[in-house]
Amino acid sequence: MADVVGRRYWSDEEKRAIVSESLEAGTSIAAVARRHGMNANLVSTWRRDPRFAPALSSGARSEPEPVFLPVQIDGDMGEAGRAAPEPSKPSPPVAPSSTPVEIALACGTRLRVQSDIDAAALTRVIRAIGRAA
Repeated sequence: MADVVGRRYWSDEEKRAIVSESLEAGTSIAAVARRHGMNANLVSTWRRDPRFAPALSSGARSEPEPVFLPVQIDGDMGEAGRAAPEPSKPSPPVAPSSTPVEIALACGTRLRVQSDIDAAALTRVIRAIGRAA
């Protein structure tokens, strides 16, 4: 490929042939591109173009359509498929988890606090940083 000078051009028939070769089962796009002395990205671009991959434009897909499978859950199952033991007493309510929040101040300082921080405390911290900056 070192002896190729300038931009190369392929006819539409050549592009269709290369695309159809790349669509064969078990064929690597990179291997097809190497055989023809081109970049695999170019073959991938042609594969998305309906002019060169007419099977794709007619609604046929190269990948199978995803399918949802029915699931049925019988009882409360714990680890390894064993039934979970009944709780002896109700557990205390769990507080919602707080998530980290990052605040970028105008002075360039960044604060990382939990989302459940007290608003008054956060205000005091921001004011103190503002006075110090």
